[in-house]
Amino acid sequence: MSLNRRRCLWLLLAAGSATACRSVEAQVSITSPAELTATAVTRAPRATATPSIQATPAPSPTVTVQPTPSPTPGSALGKIAYVQGGDIWVRELPDGAPRRLTRDGTNERPRWSPSGEWLAFQKKADAGDLRQLWVIRSTGADAHTVDVVRPALGLQAQWSPVADRLAYISPGGLFVEDAGGGGRQQLVPRPGGGSRPGELNALAWSPDGAWIAYERLEWGATPPGGSNPPAPASQGLWRVKANGTENHDVYLNPKPGETQSYLAGWSPDGQRVLFWGGKGMSASLLMDGGPLMAVGVNGGAPTELVSAMLLHRDFLSWSPDGQQLALVAGAGRSTWYRKAIAVASLGGAPRTLSDSGRSDLFPAWSPDGHWIAFTDAPETKTDGGDDARQASGRRRIWAVKPDGTEKHALTSTEGFQDERPEWSRDSGAILFARLQGDAAQVWLMRADGSNPRRVVDALSPGPSDLGIYGYLDWARLYDWWRG
Repeated sequence: MSLNRRRCLWLLLAAGSATACRSVEAQVSITSPAELTATAVTRAPRATATPSIQATPAPSPTVTVQPTPSPTPGSALGKIAYVQGGDIWVRELPDGAPRRLTRDGTNERPRWSPSGEWLAFQKKADAGDLRQLWVIRSTGADAHTVDVVRPALGLQAQWSPVADRLAYISPGGLFVEDAGGGGRQQLVPRPGGGSRPGELNALAWSPDGAWIAYERLEWGATPPGGSNPPAPASQGLWRVKANGTENHDVYLNPKPGETQSYLAGWSPDGQRVLFWGGKGMSASLLMDGGPLMAVGVNGGAPTELVSAMLLHRDFLSWSPDGQQLALVAGAGRSTWYRKAIAVASLGGAPRTLSDSGRSDLFPAWSPDGHWIAFTDAPETKTDGGDDARQASGRRRIWAVKPDGTEKHALTSTEGFQDERPEWSRDSGAILFARLQGDAAQVWLMRADGSNPRRVVDALSPGPSDLGIYGYLDWARLYDWWRG
């Protein structure tokens, strides 16, 4: 089986597991939308309830509450796009009326444009493992198809961070196109040469929207006799100007027949590209993770940020000043064993924030820089089954100072599995995914863990209870535009 096919099969496993949609018996309401957005908590207090699973007890931090005007829900908390019944829905947070945008039940991966006016999403196609890439206004108007992409964890289509312009990789190469359908331009054609066409894989915009980094793979000649498949002749990372005027290699893998380099993103200053170093050609080895590296945009020797981590972009979160990176450190495919939140920089060894005996995921640095929210659970050494299911089911949202102090739980309700915290723009609220029984939902709470409320009743088709070794691809099911 070819490298690209093996990798695609792995990505397909992560992109969609068995469907399960879970229900919750009770919902805790806040008194009003304005109450949720009326304060910006710069230092979160101790959790309101003692969780059943407790790491090292944390001291009670001081609380400083700064009154702010009570903005409208849309301007304060933005809006969410989500998948329900296989269709794309949108609503303003916290309590806007839900609006259904599609009606064929075959859609996933909604992604907001920077302005919040447009959504890109993927729709099942008839052609093998491809997906149709669509764009639609948040009002439901002007829906149109763009091209076809592979369902590679959403890494083959991404909005510019500064304009409503979409970059995507189709079988024909790397393209950019305006949200309304105009200005389509091919930036990089699909590589040729060798015994078969090459591949362009994951892409990522630079923070200023001027460049697009991408993975490039070219195949060598078929060995004599034709009994063995061709080996990669070249593989690495490139960057192309968003207007197509320049195209440069950033890092070429020195052993393309044995390893690969997988694009992770950019540093906030746009001076470095991050990537994971694949240790082997098989999908099995790839799933066990690899080192996270950073290389200058003009090339040079890469720097190791952490020796091993799993290859998920939502396991990475930059500090607001762009100097430090919170990540999930630890090799091995099981997310319920030996996974720790660490803070890395280019200047030294990563600093671990997690306690021993825990397995922590999904770090999220608050925009004010004061806190890192994350998912915490007790670890278990197992390959799956009931032990893994029970450990995953005890996941809760926690917060910790970037220096590792004042660690405390934000959610603690038994029977809920809470994951993937995200901060509001003002650091006053946290959005997170929640599982219970057969329900997958989205909840919102204040930054101190108080006043939780359900904002999406059902995400469906939902994730399986274990996903891919405990990793649930929540980005397939919803996206938050923060305003």
